[in-house]
Amino acid sequence: MLFQSRFIDAREAERLGLVNQVVARADLESATMALAAKIAESDEYQLRMVKFAVNQAQDAMGFRTSVRNAHSHHFLARMPAYIKWDQGEDTKLRRLPGVEQAIKKLADNK
Repeated sequence: MLFQSRFIDAREAERLGLVNQVVARADLESATMALAAKIAESDEYQLRMVKFAVNQAQDAMGFRTSVRNAHSHHFLARMPAYIKWDQGEDTKLRRLPGVEQAIKKLADNK
């Protein structure tokens, strides 16, 4: 997926296990509130401990480092435009080429 610069729809994301539930756009707010209410019924201490455990596991797998590196790479790729902007030039920062390509593919498939 990453190397293809493509978007996936909700059903494919569900099939791949990237999301655990797909609802119609019209039902999104009510489904979100229902899920939030169900989570809110859980023991507060238990929720905190689960969140803490998940965050620690992600950090142990390098999540924090990965996010920091991705941000650094993004910033470095945009550095020439940021320098021009800092010097007062009108740079009209644009999307990165991979993002443009993915959006174009998405539009072509509609």
